[in-house]
Amino acid sequence: MYKKSKTLSREWLSNPYSDLPLLKRLEKNGSVNLIQNNKVTDFGNGYDMIEPINSEKRFKGKDKSI
Repeated sequence: MYKKSKTLSREWLSNPYSDLPLLKRLEKNGSVNLIQNNKVTDFGNGYDMIEPINSEKRFKGKDKSI
């Protein structure tokens, strides 16, 4: 019996995290939560800078504020 390996497909090799939701990836990475926690600075030349107000606010599991 032949079983196709999922880890060797081109789709999986291009994006191995496709089956993992974005919020789970951000939580695993320990990213700063910018939802209602950001300050936008407009440089006037088409570029913006987005900075966190509180850099200690991180993504956590099963948090209702996300």
